[in-house]
Parts: sequence; structure tokens; C-alpha cells
Amino acid sequence: MSSFERRGVMSLWLFREADDPANADKDVLQHFAGVDHYDVDSQEGVVREVPTPIADLLAPLSYSDSFRTEAAVAARRMGVNNAFGVLAQFDFAYDPAAVTRPVARDPMFLGRFSWHD
Repeated sequence: MSSFERRGVMSLWLFREADDPANADKDVLQHFAGVDHYDVDSQEGVVREVPTPIADLLAPLSYSDSFRTEAAVAARRMGVNNAFGVLAQFDFAYDPAAVTRPVARDPMFLGRFSWHD
């Protein structure tokens, strides 16, 4: 698999289902998104106990002013207004078609977005 590293691009996943304690020790990108390698230091996430508007989940993420509106619009287009959490991988242009391992239904890949500081 080719590297997904790309400066200035970030990939976002939405957790549409409540946290499952059985998954607590699993690496989200490796186990659920089929990713082999990534920089864990370039990852951020927000999790809530109740479904929360997407824009509210994105707001605490670093540099969110540069991608929050576009990501929230993308989520609405996909029919998702609320989620239990988000996972952001910065400098990472994920492509689900390029992974060879199975990809889980949740978290749902929202898309790739440009970011800047």
C-alpha cells in the first residue's frame, strides 16, 4: 500500500455509534480503516457520550477553523448531522480504495480536507 502522507491535507472519520468498551484497546486506523502506517503524533480525536452536532465535535480540533465548515457540509450531504466522535489524522490523505484490509462501517470515513494554521 502506498503512503497516505500529504502535507496540508487531513482525513476525518465520524463515530456514528456509541463507544464499545470491547474496542478500547484497538487502534482505530489500523483495525477499522485498514491503514498500515501513520504518525500517531498527527492524530486528534473528540468523543462524546451523546450524539453531538458535527461542527461542535470539530471545533476543539487543532486548526478546525480551516476545515470545520467544509467538513460539516460534507457530513450533512452524507446524511449525518450528529455523531459520538471524530478522529482527525493530519498530513494524511486517506483513500479507502487503496487499502487492502477490510474497512469497518464505523467509524465512517468523512473525507479529506485541506488544513492550515
